[in-house]
Amino acid sequence: MVLCHNEKYLVCTHRAGLITIINTEDFSFTTGSFLEQHGQIDHIQGVTRIENEFVVLFEKLVFSTSAGLFIANLTPEGEL
Repeated sequence: MVLCHNEKYLVCTHRAGLITIINTEDFSFTTGSFLEQHGQIDHIQGVTRIENEFVVLFEKLVFSTSAGLFIANLTPEGEL
């Protein structure tokens, strides 16, 4: 799990390649297999947030999966 965008979003990984994005302000959430377009992913072992050197509009996340490493961007609206 990792907190993003000033602790507004909590990004969690699950078995079967599922990722949940929880809005910590209103506790709404979205769960999906956001990486499915890259082939079969059996599991995601973790997620890490990469600190940006400059001010940007998105948070950069790295997912370690059974199909390799993936980099994704999380927008301020909670879209992956």
